[in-house]
Amino acid sequence: MIHKDPRFKVFEKNNERKQAFNAYKIQKQKDEREEARQKTKKAKEDLEGFLLHNEKMTSITKYYRCEEMFGTTELWRNVSPTIFLSITCIGCICIIMKSNILVGSGCRQT
Repeated sequence: MIHKDPRFKVFEKNNERKQAFNAYKIQKQKDEREEARQKTKKAKEDLEGFLLHNEKMTSITKYYRCEEMFGTTELWRNVSPTIFLSITCIGCICIIMKSNILVGSGCRQT
């Protein structure tokens, strides 16, 4: 069936066909990995933005409290590995702490 396809005749030897197929397969795998990486990166950024702008997040909020409060949200569930979540959550808490320190030091100077 495939031997009737005009594109099939472009490759005269069987090893050329195999090379073309393997090149296609490898490129498709790379594209899928890149797409998954981009999806994971976007999910992480969305979760960080959500945590940074949420009123319930403070600089003393623990990770397990974050998981209790936000564990059912779609943003939280989109980022799958627990280690990744803890790094994201801890990073947001650190940013909140820094912003509180900057705001606090600005108030003392006035």
